[in-house]
Amino acid sequence: MLLWYVVSRPSWARHILWNARFKLAIFNRRSVHRIAEYDQNAMPLGDVLQKACASSPDRVIEELERYEEGALHSDSSRGVIPSKNDASEELAKALYCMVRLTRPSIVVETGVGRGVTSYNILRALAENGNGHLYSIDLPLRRYGARSDVGNLVPEWLRARWTLIFGPGVDEMMRLFGTIGSIDMFIHDSDHRYLNQLREYQLALTVMNKGGILVSDDIDTDALADASDKFSCQLMVARHSKSRDIGVLLR
Repeated sequence: MLLWYVVSRPSWARHILWNARFKLAIFNRRSVHRIAEYDQNAMPLGDVLQKACASSPDRVIEELERYEEGALHSDSSRGVIPSKNDASEELAKALYCMVRLTRPSIVVETGVGRGVTSYNILRALAENGNGHLYSIDLPLRRYGARSDVGNLVPEWLRARWTLIFGPGVDEMMRLFGTIGSIDMFIHDSDHRYLNQLREYQLALTVMNKGGILVSDDIDTDALADASDKFSCQLMVARHSKSRDIGVLLR
């Protein structure tokens, strides 16, 4: 199988080989010294939205209510990609509201799965009447998975969407060389330290002033390390999952 990737998809093979050595638990244990900082910066989702978007409590409540009106109710048995990989409701709400409140022109995300976050970002962009989403995904190595990526995104939202297949870091470098700058970045792909740090740093390098970086499942030092390097404001939104949502303000 690896030989097939080397021949037909060399960038994917590089991704597999690069990350294979970092699957060891001992490596991840070396990158969790700053986890307590996330607890120190944690707050309810509504407070994060107010601060990140410089919005009033009333505007945040208004967008949270609007989110509920078009919330995605998906069939958990649809397709071959497991529904357990779907984004949480908190992440979906956060992204919808951030896009509505900050009105970004260029949004980039890594990790698509069935498309819960993609749907909510695209829905918000459509309501804004502006903006484009670039989504990067490395599909599961399972028959039919590629065709199921983003299957929850309806056709009427796809005009503002570019879906790219491949390893996140490689495709980010290629994409940023074309589009230049971005306004918002969402990480929800491989959550190991090195991949997170590389994606964060790439995104922050091309992010416009005032842009927002959102990361699901922060349980390594990567977000804190990137925050220090780029002098970002760090916030954490509490989550129903065991790992919280991290936010950096550029």
